[in-house]
Amino acid sequence: MAINPRPQKHLINILKTTNNPNFTLFLGAGSSVTSGVKNATALITEWRSIYSEMYPDKNIQNEHWYEHPTEYSELFECLYDQPSQRREFIESCVKDALPSWGYIYLANLLKNNIFNTIFTTNFDDLINEACYSFSSDLKPLVSAHDSSITSVRLTSPRPKIIKLHGDFLFDNIKNTVRELESLEDNMRSKFKQYASEFGMIVIGYSGNDRSIMENLNTLLRYDNHFPHGIYWCVRKGTDLNNLSKELEELIRFPRFHLIEIEGFDEFLADIHNELKLDLQDEVSNPYKHLANRLDNFVRRNGSDDGEDHEHAVINADINKLKHNLQKIHHATEVVDKVEQALKNSEKEGEELTKIIQQLSTDLTPIRNQLTDEVHIIATPNALLAEFELRDENYPKAFKLSKIALEARVTIEVLTIFIKSIIKLEKMEEFKWAKKKLFSIKTISEKEAQRLNSVAVELISEEKYDEATDILKYIDSMNTSERVAMFVRINVALIDKLKKVELSEKVITLLAQDLDSAIQEDEPWLTFGLSLLLNKEDNAYEAAKLLETDSILAIINKEQPIMTLISDELYEKLLSLPQITNLAEESDELEESDGLDEPNKSDVSENSEILIVRKDDELPDDSKENESSQNGINIH
Repeated sequence: MAINPRPQKHLINILKTTNNPNFTLFLGAGSSVTSGVKNATALITEWRSIYSEMYPDKNIQNEHWYEHPTEYSELFECLYDQPSQRREFIESCVKDALPSWGYIYLANLLKNNIFNTIFTTNFDDLINEACYSFSSDLKPLVSAHDSSITSVRLTSPRPKIIKLHGDFLFDNIKNTVRELESLEDNMRSKFKQYASEFGMIVIGYSGNDRSIMENLNTLLRYDNHFPHGIYWCVRKGTDLNNLSKELEELIRFPRFHLIEIEGFDEFLADIHNELKLDLQDEVSNPYKHLANRLDNFVRRNGSDDGEDHEHAVINADINKLKHNLQKIHHATEVVDKVEQALKNSEKEGEELTKIIQQLSTDLTPIRNQLTDEVHIIATPNALLAEFELRDENYPKAFKLSKIALEARVTIEVLTIFIKSIIKLEKMEEFKWAKKKLFSIKTISEKEAQRLNSVAVELISEEKYDEATDILKYIDSMNTSERVAMFVRINVALIDKLKKVELSEKVITLLAQDLDSAIQEDEPWLTFGLSLLLNKEDNAYEAAKLLETDSILAIINKEQPIMTLISDELYEKLLSLPQITNLAEESDELEESDGLDEPNKSDVSENSEILIVRKDDELPDDSKENESSQNGINIH
């Protein structure tokens, strides 16, 4: 049978002009060769030599498996008796492997949803490593066990790596003829499920595993499988008259196509290039990527109000990092100024020129070091901006956060930028920030909380239109019902502060939220919702259950929602035991040792929400930003 493979441009054109992801990828051992993993051919050559030395009286060419498709498996089982021994051998083969260019491009293709699922017979971890090393925020789901494959959902946007023969980290890897006879039930079922929805592109696979090839043969017999076809890639120069018998049987199916490629790396590079994808910063600008990693490394250490970490060692190391980064940043600024002065020196007097030139000469060793080690490395602007905001250096926080946003837009940096322009009264910059915000198409629960907190700060400053813009954005995202509730609270608060009457629909929704808060025993949330609904009796009963720091927040009217408290309710709140006991303790302390009045800064100046809950009421993953959940400030 004449076999005429199509050029790779044929397949790339399909990827360019049709919706993605239409195909799953199937990677065999050939895709890992340039990453430093020996393929089956190399291992067979090595094992033949070992076998001949072990059995000098035998002629290896007379063995039934010699040059047979099962030779790899037969030799492997012959040389290594136990599964644990075979696993350790595989581990030794892959431990020094590093992702090649093909895997780097593949990570970006996964990030851009050109592909979403990869099946592989390989034991190595190169795909997963490439995803983590060369693409931020790409966390693939790896399934290497038959029992785990059932949890893999086709519709999940998270990239999926399905290891049909197991993983070198586990004893379940398949190598022997018997082990490769068939796929386990759940694997086979999932393989079939994908075949009913997607086409498949096969790269670096010889087709010698009976378990895989029989399944492909069976599935191709029915028209409802592989609707986009199977495209099997072979390297240029491959002897098409010497393909495996199993592969030859697949060629007869009309939905099966051979594609000729130069190699795994080259093919992935051409796909990446033809789809006009930008190479990820982790590769094209690794220093910028490192800076971003540092930006993300240190968050608010359990508090969004800039307080120190309560553990002394952690706090000391955070400050060490902070000061070192600031020192480097300031040093690079000096170098920039010197460089600029040198550029302008021709316009200055001769004496000034000499001074600048001498200064440049004196700084040359330092400048060279900075240039080599720091200056060409992107400063971690987002992290520095956060430090400057904590230090209340708002001009610097504004400048650094804007630079960071021009490089990469994140919710974390946007919140720093908006907080800075609030403090600097530079609200003309909000339009630019809003444009950046709306360029982000999805947000997490935690990011929604951060944005909600900024909306509260804007409300506090009577920037109602800007706060409304942010709240509308949050509401347009597919967030949880709880986030939606706090958006409703803040939208309603804006109307109340603007003396706009709440609609019947809003009142009904808030009433439902209030009933839920009462049932779930959330006194602080109950207090705020009661204020919005003019139910001050409910608010007073809820206040009785609050901790002292929350009552102080109310008494000091530190959040805008507290302006809704009537004089009558305010007087009743002053008589609460939490306040009277605090006053008595304060008087006793002043009489005994002259201690200053109690610190009322327990409630953060930078509160992120309009109601505050206690730490033990927060979800585990939210305690880093305890006040970012609600429309009323929570402690």
